[in-house]
Amino acid sequence: MQVTYPTLKARIVTGIRWTARSLAALGILFCGFALLSFIVEGGRSSHKPLPFVLEGSPFGTYAQSTQLGTLTLGAGFVLSFVGAILAFWWERTAAGILIAGSVVQASLWAISLPDRTAPFYSHWDQLTLFALPPFVTAILLLVISRRPNGSQQ
Repeated sequence: MQVTYPTLKARIVTGIRWTARSLAALGILFCGFALLSFIVEGGRSSHKPLPFVLEGSPFGTYAQSTQLGTLTLGAGFVLSFVGAILAFWWERTAAGILIAGSVVQASLWAISLPDRTAPFYSHWDQLTLFALPPFVTAILLLVISRRPNGSQQ
């Protein structure tokens, strides 16, 4: 009986796959806690309700958020959460959903750039915490999902 060893390419693909899955697991935890926070905070009626939009800044500002901004942020978290869960079974589908979540988060980042009431670091924190991790995970998933002729390796 001859023992076969995985090729270097197979080892690299396996390493990338597990890196992407590890990032997806972290994304599940992060987005899950963020969504849980939205649900818990939304259930409390002790605070003043948010306006749907603000004049001149429909998604809100650093000092005053709006319902539209919160809903958009929540939609980005839901997309990232669902994409991270699907990363364990359907890599291409998960990559597409994760890219959509990243685009939503990055669009909120781009919209918030003109807000002069926010500290400078908060803009970059939003990008690096919310938009980049799902995007990097999606890129890794797309790299490993490119299989010639439908082969599994």
